[in-house]
Formats: sequence, C-alpha cells, structure tokens
Amino acid sequence: MQKLLSDYLSTHKEDFVTHTIVGLFQQAAKWYPDKDAVCLGGERMTFATLDRRSDQLAHTLTDHERIGPGDVVAVATGRSVATPAVVLGIWKAGAAFVTIDLCCPEAHNLSCMQSVHSRVCIDRGYYDDAVAACDRPPAFQDRSRPDQLALVLFTSGSTGKPKGVRILHSNITASVSNFDCLPLRSDDTFASFASLLFIASVYDFCASLSLGCTVQIVPASIRRNIRELAAFYIRNGVTATFLPPHMAAKYIEIDSGTTLRLLMVGSEMTRHLKKRPYRIVNVYASTEACAVISRYPVQDSRPAYPIGKVVPALKGYIVTDDGEPAPAGQPGELWISGAQVCDGYLDLPEADRAHFAPNPFEGEPPFQRVFKTSDIVRMLPDGNMEYVCRKDNMFKIRGFRVEPGGIENYMLEYPHITEACVTCFTDAGGTNILFGYFIADTKIDHRALRAFLLERVPGYAIPTGFIQTDEFPRRQNGKVDRHGFCPPPELNDHKKLAVLYY
Repeated sequence: MQKLLSDYLSTHKEDFVTHTIVGLFQQAAKWYPDKDAVCLGGERMTFATLDRRSDQLAHTLTDHERIGPGDVVAVATGRSVATPAVVLGIWKAGAAFVTIDLCCPEAHNLSCMQSVHSRVCIDRGYYDDAVAACDRPPAFQDRSRPDQLALVLFTSGSTGKPKGVRILHSNITASVSNFDCLPLRSDDTFASFASLLFIASVYDFCASLSLGCTVQIVPASIRRNIRELAAFYIRNGVTATFLPPHMAAKYIEIDSGTTLRLLMVGSEMTRHLKKRPYRIVNVYASTEACAVISRYPVQDSRPAYPIGKVVPALKGYIVTDDGEPAPAGQPGELWISGAQVCDGYLDLPEADRAHFAPNPFEGEPPFQRVFKTSDIVRMLPDGNMEYVCRKDNMFKIRGFRVEPGGIENYMLEYPHITEACVTCFTDAGGTNILFGYFIADTKIDHRALRAFLLERVPGYAIPTGFIQTDEFPRRQNGKVDRHGFCPPPELNDHKKLAVLYY
C-alpha cells in the first residue's frame, strides 16, 4: 500500500516552515496527480488539473494585470470548484486575496476592496476567460513566500466598520502543520461546510490540498437542511467535516449510515454531544490565530466541554489583568504565541497595540510575540483549558464574531430610536441568539428596522429579535447593564421567536 502523504508530513514538519501552501499543494499534486482535489455537484477537478488551472490564472494576472507582491486581489467566485484554483493562482503570482461574498451588502464589499486597494476582482466569468485565453501555458514559477501577505479576512468591527486581519503564508502553513493532532489524513474526503468569509473555510481548503485530501464543497442550498446535508455526506463518502455546534447536535441525531471518521465542532460553546463511532473534536479557534488554537476530544454528553489543549504550533499563557501568570485553576485571559499568530490588523495601529505585544515569557522566534485573545479561561487539573467568558462584549454567532457596538450604532441611526443595546442569549441547545433592545419615542416597525440594518451589516449580525422597551437595566454608575436583560420566555421555541419578535 502506498504511504500516505499525511504520514510523511507528520515526520517532516520542516516542510511547513520552508514552504507556502502552494509548495505543499504542488507536493501533494505530485503524490496524487489524478485524484480529485475539489468537487461540487457534477463539477470536479483533479490535483493535476487544479495545478494547471491555477497556473493559467497566474499567467493572466502577471502578464495582463501586472499583479505581484503587495497586491490584493478580490475573489468573488463563491462556493465553486473555481475558488481554490483562483486562490492558488493569486498566491502563485505572489499576491494576496480578499473574499467578496455577494450575500453581503454591496457597501460592505466595496469597503473591503477599498481598504486593501484591490484593483482586480475575479468572478467566475473572469476565471473562465483566463483559463480559455491561456490554454496550454508553461508551468508557472511560484512567487509566493512564507513572509508575504496571503489574505486579508474581515471581521465585524466595534465601530460597525469591517476590521481586516492580515494573514501571512507562514501563519497558514503553521496552522496546517497541526493536522495530525485533530487528526486529518490524506485518504480523507473533507466536506467544506463553513462560509468563505470564515477562517475555517481557509483551513479546510489549505489543509486538504496540502495533504492530498478530496474537498467536497457543501452546496449553499443544503447548508441549513440537516437531512440533506447528512445524505450529501453519505452520497459522497465524506469522512471528515467541520460543523457549528447547533448543526452537529442535529446531525448526531440522524447519522445512521454515516461514513464520517472525524467531526470537528466549534465557533460557539459546544454542549450535549453524544459519543459516536466517529471521533468528535471540540475546536477553539480565532481568525487572528489562523484557525485552531486548541482541541478537546468529546467522549460523553456534557452541558459544556473544555476547549482542551493548545495545538503544537502554539504556546498558551493564562494571565491576570496585570499580565502575570494566573494562579493554578484561577481564571485569566488567554495569550498565545507562535507562527500561527497573524501579522496584525489592517491600518488599525490602536487595535494592534491593544491585542499584540512582545512576549514577556520568552523571546525566541516564533514565540517572541503574543496575541491577547480577550477570552477568559482557566486551567483544569487534567491540563485542559475551560472557557469562561469574553473579556469584552463580543459574541460568536454562527461562527462569526459579532461586536454589538457596531450594530447599536446603526440602530441609533434609525429614526426615533434614542437608545439601543444588543445582547446575546444562549438557548437550551447551545445556540447563541442575538437580541436588539431599544428605546424610541414612537412605535417602531421591526421589519423596517431589519431592512434598514440589512443594508448596512452582514445578515449574521442582524438580531434574531427586537424588543422595544421603556427603560434599560442599569448599574449603580448609570451605565447599561448588558447582563441585566432577561431572555424572552420563548427563547427555546424559534418559531415563536420569529412570530413575536422578528
């Protein structure tokens, strides 16, 4: 039997230091040239074809667009087999990319493109034309380098404006190097469920294409239908996937006939997952750490699981407000260091100073710099970390980080609203649900307010329900007590929520 590339890479971790994802992918293409690399419906592309198509695009970008190091190209090909070819082509040209999702408001996408000074946007038509115009190109000489910018991924900002995270090639390869502690293997068929705006999707593609796995892109039309998703897994022989907790809990109840070997769960608090024949791993991740920070094997049903142990490419420190190591078992903010930690935020020096700092505990590369996660954790006696809460007021909604201040600012722009507070409740199934409370001098039409917000923020950041009230709970100092709002009694009945508060 042929040795798996994943087995080889487990004992040759130096490849992750010296290569970019392009180099790792090309190594996989030599091992598995005729194997399907990416599939969606009836469309599929082998590793050899993916290598050639990305070469074709790289020739077009460098010869006709003069794209090179320092440039950022917008990618608008969506959930398609073209997207990995586009990303690899951009990287081969030495440039970086930013994802544009047509489901987001046009103003949001335009702001992202302007922030990175993108002068080229690749949609499916552009990609098809580039491939057709460069039918039989010579092999393209890869221009990607570990210290170059690979992508800018935008998250919600506290002012309502998108906040760009600068991710280098070395950050991605360091993240992928943790594959064997999850564990992923070259003979896996990986179903990519995550949104293309989410760091999980970057990890899905990069890890799979580096190891020689086949990626099955989950069609957008079935991402919210758990029965169709389960059938998709069986039909395509999916052995590994990532799901958010609420979808994982539903899947476990109907997984008869499953082909799964590995189910990764994360993005929100994971609760009440039953032990199954396949592995279930609770993963704790962030964009700034280029995906997985820690992992915990789920063995039984619990109200909540630890976030586990830090992956090998990172080091973690639990610190007090004074920046000193927290006493054993006491809560503190998690700081992390290592090659996975991103390059910082795009044109936000104050945010950089707040979240990134020289490592006070060790100074040797690649651990000379820490990222302050703003997550409060504690170390359990068995060496696993337990998540406590956010240090600030950010919430995770369907895997996306949402900062309520930005939503509140836009709510206050709506006529007659004088005060606004967005908070989050967790239902019995562990799903985080946003609610927007507001005070106004007249009755507000919730649907009109929702439509107003949809023009300004992504859909995942729109509160599930709105509640108009006469006053807010307040602390002794007069500030709004975000934790003083009582959840609606219908919290666990989503149909009633939609009727009463939508």
